[in-house]
Amino acid sequence: MATDNYWTRLRTRRISRRRLIAGTGVVATGLATAATAGCSSSAGNNGNGNSNKGAAIGTSATAAARAASPGAQAQATGPKPKRGGEFVMARAGNLAFSDPQRSSGGTDPVVTRLYAETLFHLDQGKAVPYLAAGFEQPDQTTITVKLRNDIKFGDGTPLNAAALKFSFLRGADAALNAPPRPTLSLIASIETPDEFTAVLKLGRPNALFLPSLAGDGLGAGTMVSPAAVQKLGNDGFTAAPISAGPYIVEKVVQDGESTLVRNKDWPIKAANGDALPYFDRVRSKVIPQVQALVAALLAGDVDMITAVDLSSVKQVKSTGGAGVIEVPSSAWQTVEMTTNAKPTDNVALRKAINYALNRDELNQQLAFGLGQPAIESLSVDSWVYDKSLPSYSYDPKQAASFLAQAGVPDGLDLNLATYSPVQAEAIQAQLAKVKIKATIDNLELAVYQDKFRTKGQYPIGTAGGPTESGEMYQYFLTRYGSKGKYNPGQPTNADWDDLIAKIETMFDQE
Repeated sequence: MATDNYWTRLRTRRISRRRLIAGTGVVATGLATAATAGCSSSAGNNGNGNSNKGAAIGTSATAAARAASPGAQAQATGPKPKRGGEFVMARAGNLAFSDPQRSSGGTDPVVTRLYAETLFHLDQGKAVPYLAAGFEQPDQTTITVKLRNDIKFGDGTPLNAAALKFSFLRGADAALNAPPRPTLSLIASIETPDEFTAVLKLGRPNALFLPSLAGDGLGAGTMVSPAAVQKLGNDGFTAAPISAGPYIVEKVVQDGESTLVRNKDWPIKAANGDALPYFDRVRSKVIPQVQALVAALLAGDVDMITAVDLSSVKQVKSTGGAGVIEVPSSAWQTVEMTTNAKPTDNVALRKAINYALNRDELNQQLAFGLGQPAIESLSVDSWVYDKSLPSYSYDPKQAASFLAQAGVPDGLDLNLATYSPVQAEAIQAQLAKVKIKATIDNLELAVYQDKFRTKGQYPIGTAGGPTESGEMYQYFLTRYGSKGKYNPGQPTNADWDDLIAKIETMFDQE
């Protein structure tokens, strides 16, 4: 079957949006030092290779990491990238896991992808071999992966078919309970006919499996050293991870500074033939306070910060010696309602709430105008996005009309669940204008998930999260499917379930 299908073309075309407000991902770089990074086309390359343009940062945490070296595609034109030295980057959040298979995404890949590369990359939406030398997919349930014969883990052991099988079985292990488990559990068997060939047999057709091995967030396509895992155990491996990448871990600290050193034996070269990586060392610091993070950049203490609070964008832009690169964000802010419990089981009430929300005003208030109000829950580059669909706009008269239809013309009181009080207060103020009094409960994330999304104990909640980025089956299943993890109250809808099930085997975009 053809391997160039919708699922292998989509991801690098993604322009993400928020359901309520489409966000912008913002990265700031100190121009002088960051310019020594090798720039990757998959990492938002500036396209001209000029050394005064700063590091190229892409649409994801992984892209930010790759800008610091790994599979970076050096430009064939323009000044030759500088080699050697140290690159210092800073982030606001701690690592959840330095073990690339146990990483839950977020800011983790900014660090982990420097020492834990993936079997495939995505180039113009196509899955292209990286740690792999090639692949064949003769039918919908068979994928033959041919590995390069020159890749070694950081401990010197070979990345061969046996190591691939070990990594996939570990990632699918219920005891590890790692994020790639649902994906890797699709594998029914793995055969290793020779040292560098693995034949994967899937238990059922799944159009999403192959691109998941090139994915940024869940670690399905990363490999781990079997020798290291067997020697250290899972917890010991997290403290001293050994994988295959252009850097080797010297020190990794979950809530502090991590240091990586150049893998002198890394065989993968840049497009112009340069040996990779360019830097001798990479340090990743944690600076949890937003203003302190920006101050460190402006003072020249760090070369790059991988996220900038939107309130600081203007400040960084106006400062000489630093630059801001805006890229499409994969985050949204949303208002969600429980549809299988009173009072929001009433469609008219839900419509009233939608008409009461002024998305343009929220964009200015919460995103300083850097976001984009969304019209529906799919990104604008999604193949099922339909801009002709009717959408909600701010209309207080319509809100009042639907409140009357819902039987509450004088408004009502609602409890609103959140883990982001600033966002919730903005929604609270807007609902008050149409006589809906929202009492905010600011909950720990785990409590929010249990009480609001799982048990439906709140009629309404505010949230944020990732947008659909190609894996539409999981996206719809978790948000709209019966008992979906992110479907408030976890209602049952058999018709939706039937439609969602069809998505899994849609290999052809048309």
